[in-house]
Amino acid sequence: LLGRWPIKDYRATVSFDPHDSGTRIGWAGTFTPVVPGTGRLWAWALKRTVGAMATGLARYSTEQYRAAHPS
Repeated sequence: LLGRWPIKDYRATVSFDPHDSGTRIGWAGTFTPVVPGTGRLWAWALKRTVGAMATGLARYSTEQYRAAHPS
């Protein structure tokens, strides 16, 4: 993923915390943009990308849980 992005020094922490009847997925990251002045653009792009991955992970895990625990 990051080899294609013009950012460097990327570091992130992902957390999984119990929430209601499921799990809340959290992400916090930092990076340095390669091109000065583009940090907000890349932060927006990363937020959308990581958000889509987290949504996909949540959907997949729900499907797996329901398959293993039919009602």
